[in-house]
Amino acid sequence: MTTTPTSRTRSKKAAQVAELEASTPRWPEIALTLTDPASITVSGVTTTLTGDDPQREAVLLAARHASSNGRPIRMRVTTAGRVQRVIVTADHRVVPLDTGPARTGKPPATATAAPLKTPKAPSRPRREFRRVVDRFPRPVRWAGLALAVLTAAALVVIVAHGRTAAAADTEPVPAPAPPSGELSTELPPPGWSTRAGWVLPIAPGAVPVTDPASGVTAVITAEDRSTGQAAAQTVDPRDRWLSVLEPDGRTRYAVPLDDPPRFGPVITDVDGTTVALLATADHVRYWPLTGGPGTDIDLPTGAHPTATAGGGSVLLTLPGDRVGYLHAGTVRVVPLLPRTDPGIALDGTVVLTQPDTGAWWTVRADAAPTSTRPAPPPGAAGVQAVLAITATRVILAWTPAVPDPKTPTLIVAGYDRATGQLLAATTAPAAAAPHPTTGVVVGDDAAGVTAAGPIVLTTPAAGPPTLVVVRGFTASAVADRVYGTVTGGKPAVAAADGTATVLPDGTLTPTGTGGTFLPVVSQDRLYALQPAAGT
Repeated sequence: MTTTPTSRTRSKKAAQVAELEASTPRWPEIALTLTDPASITVSGVTTTLTGDDPQREAVLLAARHASSNGRPIRMRVTTAGRVQRVIVTADHRVVPLDTGPARTGKPPATATAAPLKTPKAPSRPRREFRRVVDRFPRPVRWAGLALAVLTAAALVVIVAHGRTAAAADTEPVPAPAPPSGELSTELPPPGWSTRAGWVLPIAPGAVPVTDPASGVTAVITAEDRSTGQAAAQTVDPRDRWLSVLEPDGRTRYAVPLDDPPRFGPVITDVDGTTVALLATADHVRYWPLTGGPGTDIDLPTGAHPTATAGGGSVLLTLPGDRVGYLHAGTVRVVPLLPRTDPGIALDGTVVLTQPDTGAWWTVRADAAPTSTRPAPPPGAAGVQAVLAITATRVILAWTPAVPDPKTPTLIVAGYDRATGQLLAATTAPAAAAPHPTTGVVVGDDAAGVTAAGPIVLTTPAAGPPTLVVVRGFTASAVADRVYGTVTGGKPAVAAADGTATVLPDGTLTPTGTGGTFLPVVSQDRLYALQPAAGT
């Protein structure tokens, strides 16, 4: 059997479509609904399409999204009787993936405008109608014209009212706020009641993160509660969503996840925008906290993301003595400088630390590196270790100029990261300092608190900075106060005088602070605790 040119062309086109589908990630996927009213959903945010040509408008939006991501994007088109899957490229090309015959509706058109048509001469029936009209006297013709105008206006009102009512009926209805609740078998942190303003089920093992400035929370959930309709649907137990929650527990938006994240979610800054971010083995994905299209970035092989404590952005540690940061929809990679270690990432840059001098270097791909070298505190000789670095603070351990052989000590000093100014210093036993490679750094830069192991640096808006070393304490979270554990694993809070207060067994550690509420997790539920009476 001989293959005709037409069949060869079809085979080639099918191969090109198959190649495009294989190379286009399954996520993100834009959802276009062509029922009345038409709407488009991008990253969980639904927008009504009010233009005369919703298909064209949707393709333009999808092409813009594809252009910002640097690759084609998938779109699911729903009509009254069919769901059509397509891929939209940055040059406005629409490639259908489902080739079966459509029962109703149309596949989305490309963004190329249809050519203008030349007006045709009036047809014979139209000329005959004109001859009939001309037989009536002029006053009768004017009265008929007025009646026709009034009838058309009435029809417009009726149709418009019907469309408005239909739009109101189909407008997504936000899901109600989660119900209030109360802790039963666990104890609240000090100063907080067992009563929760709202309680929301979350995915098993999920750790929420809350923006202290706005009270918005990002967490992995097993259901989509962004609308009443979505919340009422039955879901697969394996399904997961990134849910961004309002301070009252309502879901601002929810994004379906194909794979469980290996990192995050975290709330951080990328290109001047506060985002909810997570990462899988080979992708970083983030969305504006306020809602809108997300960004999907390929991760270099072997990239390991870490979040900056207390603010900043996400640092990517790469093989081959390289580090990376997120900028303009890509991973910008820079080499480590000689005698430096990976530090943190700020928005659009990387900060490296130099353990032998205590200096820190600001490095970016498009500028020469700059350094800040701190002055030693009184009585200090050389730098022993860099203990902590955040977006605004640096904590260093110094060896004393006159060491005591009987009781080895060190000098711990806190600095302003931007200026290198010495903020506070104290002397502590040498064994009290955390190991620089294993110490966990937590903090809230907005509240002026940074903690690393037993070391707590506080820089209040009013009053002098303080630095204390809390013997036997290991910090694990900073919320309304510094939480952690003492020797033996018992929960405790650090006090400003350098002591630790042990809490009763079963006391929950908050996952952050929401300002007016305190988020804690118990039995795969997120509780927004309310302050205790009298506090």
